[in-house]
Amino acid sequence: MKSRSAAVAGLFYPEDPTELTHSVKQMLAAQPLSQIERIQALVVPHAGYRYSGQIAAAAYKQLTKGQFKRVLLLGPNHRIPLRGIAAPSVDAFQSPVGALPLDTLAIKQATQQASVSYLDKAHQSEHCLEVQLPFVLLTLGQVTLIPLIVGNTPAIQVCELIQSLMTPETLLLISTDLSHFHPLSQANQIDQQTLDQIMALHPTLTGEQACGAFPLNGALMWAKQQGLTATLLAKGNSVDGGGDADSVVGYASIALH
Repeated sequence: MKSRSAAVAGLFYPEDPTELTHSVKQMLAAQPLSQIERIQALVVPHAGYRYSGQIAAAAYKQLTKGQFKRVLLLGPNHRIPLRGIAAPSVDAFQSPVGALPLDTLAIKQATQQASVSYLDKAHQSEHCLEVQLPFVLLTLGQVTLIPLIVGNTPAIQVCELIQSLMTPETLLLISTDLSHFHPLSQANQIDQQTLDQIMALHPTLTGEQACGAFPLNGALMWAKQQGLTATLLAKGNSVDGGGDADSVVGYASIALH
């Protein structure tokens, strides 16, 4: 069996399993449980846990073991240029707190779509999906995973892919941060405009607004077709974690239900 090894353990989150479990559980315990029914998708950030872990935890706090059996996890490419959607050819994704098996049959079926192809190098060093795995494992438990890296891809193609893979037992996770490297006041203004668009399910975001604009736009288009509502669970930025106020990255957690 082929697995993708953790690439950013010890950098974006603790490498030691005990420390990592404790850290995630602490962050989850600090977040409120919202009275949201029938969550179908979550938008979550993917920076180092020091910066965005609490924001991500606000989303994962809404999940319980047994709630879903499968996770469709979409995020952007940071490491290599990419047009279309990259699927992994491995059987599992490893994390310090355990491995998640991939739904290899569903992934193979997805590659029948013109926008999707196997490309392991897009996944090899990519952090945006990996940082979600400890949260998934410690909230949902042993689920199967469909991890896809979404490069430059029209929203309609991402929407159609989501539609083809979603079932009542599948949770959609969109991994994205918001604006990058602006002074704090400007970052807050940009991020508020972005959140207004997301709340309205307008699939017209740009890469300046969210690094995961391509997967997120497809998810918003799908959500609008499904008649879903967006609820903001938490928002913040890198300054909250001690980052530079002159070069800010924004974060938010959002439920689609």
